[in-house]
Parts: sequence; structure tokens; C-alpha cells
Amino acid sequence: MKYKFLLFDVDRTLLDFDKAEEKALRKTLKQNKIKPTTRMLLYYRNINEALWKSFEQGHISKEQIVTIRFNNFFDLFNIDLDPIVFNKEYMFNLKNTNYKIKNANKLIKKLSKDFEIYVVTNGIKEIQENRLKLSELNPFIKKTFISEEIGSQKPKLSFYQFVFDSIPNFTKDKAITIGDSLTSDILGGNNAGIDTIWFNLLKEKSNVNIIPTFEITK
Repeated sequence: MKYKFLLFDVDRTLLDFDKAEEKALRKTLKQNKIKPTTRMLLYYRNINEALWKSFEQGHISKEQIVTIRFNNFFDLFNIDLDPIVFNKEYMFNLKNTNYKIKNANKLIKKLSKDFEIYVVTNGIKEIQENRLKLSELNPFIKKTFISEEIGSQKPKLSFYQFVFDSIPNFTKDKAITIGDSLTSDILGGNNAGIDTIWFNLLKEKSNVNIIPTFEITK
């Protein structure tokens, strides 16, 4: 067996972030007496994803993401609410969602019998920890590595080096990372010198500059 250490991303790999995000945003808007629309949900997702890309590239901090995203969203839709207060309400709702990728629990439980399972995520600590707890995946995970605690994020080599140094008897040739993001998970794995699996359920177009070792589309 070639691999021993499996490094899984969380969102859109183990947990269904899109469903969780939509439910949390709808609920928070309704709590503030605002009727959510499909257009609102789409624009918020675009704003949020663009900010997380900037975070991956080291242009902004995670603290700036949670400050800026609802400020921009409210400006776009002329909403007169405090973005900081709204973000706290949204994060509370988000961390209490429990949507998993289909068969994720079954797969991780099975893999954990023969492999060491680790989680590597750029997500917000309190949200990721609670969502993983609700998912009932934790018993099969050796350790969860969160960028917020490490002080570095995917795809930076320093993030992965911290992970490697923290895993007993780790060797790169026996490790593979699995995730949905080319620019975070696959580029990160390439930077760190380990094999990668692109979990591409959305069937996104590949990038000639970021090549996964393997690709899963269903």
C-alpha cells in the first residue's frame, strides 16, 4: 500500500459548505427581518469566495474577511445593519449546520481502518470544529489542522511543513492530500511535494499550471 497519511480538506470535500452557507445566510437575514433572495445568496457567495481567494494569496487576513464581506454585501443591497453584529449572528448559525458530502462518513470510517486520516483546513476555527463535531467524523480523524492555529494557510509551504512536523513518523512519499480547490489544496500539495487528489464534483475546468496527481469527478 503506497499511502499511509490522508490529508482531507473540509468544505466541499467532507462537508457541504454550499448548503450550510445558504441555510445560515437565509436564517440570519430572516432573523433581521430581511427576505432573502436568490440574487442575494449568489452575490454574497461571490463576495465571500473572492475574499477567501485573497486570503489564500496572503493579501488579506481572516479577520478582514469577516469584517469586509457583509460590509460589501450591505452596500450592494442598501441594507442598514451593523455588519459586525450580523457576521456574529451568521457565524453562530453557520457553525450549527450539519450538511455532509454524500457518503463522506461511510468513506472516512472505512478508510480509517487502513489509513491515518487528518484534516487540513483554512476555515474559521470555531466554525470548523463545531461542524466536524456535529458531522460525527471526529472519531475517525487523528488530528485537525486549522490555519488560524498554525499561523499560515494553504497553499503556503509553511502550513504543510507544520502539518508534516506534527505527524509521527511522517514521510512525504506516503502522504496524499484530498480537496476541492485547485488554488488551495492542489497547489498546496504541489508546493509541499506530496501527491494530490482533486475532488472536482463541480467538474470545473483544470488549470494548466496546477496539475493534480489524480482527479475525482463523481
